[in-house]
Amino acid sequence: MILDKLFKKEVKKYCIKAKKLSVSYGKKEVLKDINFTIDKKDIFGVIGLSGSGKSTLLKALMNFVHYKGSVDKMKGKVGYCPQEEAFFDDLTIKENVLLFGNLNSTPIDESIKRAEKLMERLEINEPLDKPAGELSGGQKKRLNIILSIINDPQIVILDEPFAGLDYMTRLLLWDFITHLRRQKKTIIFTTHLLNEAQKYCSNVLIISKGERFAMGSVSDLKRSLNFKLLVNVKFKYLSQDNQDKIKDYCEKRDLLVLGLNTDSGAFGVPGKNRMDNLVSMIKRLDTPFDVVEYRAPSLNEIFMVSVK
Repeated sequence: MILDKLFKKEVKKYCIKAKKLSVSYGKKEVLKDINFTIDKKDIFGVIGLSGSGKSTLLKALMNFVHYKGSVDKMKGKVGYCPQEEAFFDDLTIKENVLLFGNLNSTPIDESIKRAEKLMERLEINEPLDKPAGELSGGQKKRLNIILSIINDPQIVILDEPFAGLDYMTRLLLWDFITHLRRQKKTIIFTTHLLNEAQKYCSNVLIISKGERFAMGSVSDLKRSLNFKLLVNVKFKYLSQDNQDKIKDYCEKRDLLVLGLNTDSGAFGVPGKNRMDNLVSMIKRLDTPFDVVEYRAPSLNEIFMVSVK
């Protein structure tokens, strides 16, 4: 019994764990010492400006690029969908399905059956013998995803899956992603759609200039950034001298100045008491103002802090 416990293999509680992940293209360092953990059955969003290293991070997870550091993945099949179309326009849908199924050692009958179910789920109402190049742009995007998961993987990695899609198609895809999660799959994707990511993601990783800026649930991010309230202030006129005084006050107290000019200001504060203290300080400047709103920040507003 003791020996059984001693030699029992440790069961990973996570899906992927990366430590000091770094990627360079020549002398340019694209990712710098990024640490993150993705839990099993997570919907995990990777967020950042264009050129921040999001796509490179996904490629590192797939071993498509050389990297330094370590990436520990749970055992199981992985499906990867790039931004670009990975299928062949000249082949029919069925021929593409069979090709991708064969690449993943998936039996022919199983590939066809799975493709038909996925096409129905993602509303591609076209015959299998139709050339893939004749599909609409949105249908091609969905076919790309179907082919990437034709092997029924446990980990699904999608690079900008929502790019170029209209609102209704995005809703359809979000519904599909939550369906995959209910099947106990882990979904990892990059996106610019922050408000939608806030609604559906269990955790997000924000990358800024190739470095990890923050990671966790939206509530985790608010705590880590001392940003539980967004405060918007309207001024009649705020002189440059008074702007400098407010900035100095906020800097010394770790309050976020999201924007400040002669007629308005936006601040990130950790709670109501700190907001009241900030308002009291502004009152002492003897300049007319109103607090027009204070509320919980959105993921989009949290993200803007990372790129300031």
